[in-house]
Amino acid sequence: MAKVLIRPEEKLKSSGDQLPLYKTRRHRKALRVGKINLYTMKTNKILVGGVVGGVVLFLVSWVVWGILLKDYMIANYNQCFMNKDIIWWALIVSNIAVGLLFSTAFSWAKTNGIVDGAKGAAIMGFLLTVFIDLQFYSMSSMFSGLGVVVLDFVLSTIVFAIGGAAVAWGMGLVKNE
Repeated sequence: MAKVLIRPEEKLKSSGDQLPLYKTRRHRKALRVGKINLYTMKTNKILVGGVVGGVVLFLVSWVVWGILLKDYMIANYNQCFMNKDIIWWALIVSNIAVGLLFSTAFSWAKTNGIVDGAKGAAIMGFLLTVFIDLQFYSMSSMFSGLGVVVLDFVLSTIVFAIGGAAVAWGMGLVKNE
């Protein structure tokens, strides 16, 4: 079978030389999902950025909703809807998952810099929060009124922007692969 090169300027030294698997067109195509080339994906950057962002999201969320707005939440959220004991592993995994979502999106969009990370995460976080909060508002008694939902939109957008900045910063810690 003839060997197909990615770049025509690459020459085989002898007919017995073997190309690494990732240098064949067939394998290069197999590593593509749509326009995303999985071979060139920055896995370490995604993982580090996702974990850093997840930890920051966890901490900032705890400060905002667990400390600063604790009394407000008790007064304006349906307490029958809440668990008495926090399921810590689920809370931690959910924050890391959002951090990984942001870092994957930033990698695909080639987002550079903390400000771009904050902007991107603020937009994605706002849209996610609108989706989730309005679903709960429409089908449950979790919120005491629409004002509580709107406040949650604003606060979540700020928290996600801070988390997105942390994701971008964490991705910048890893040197290019």
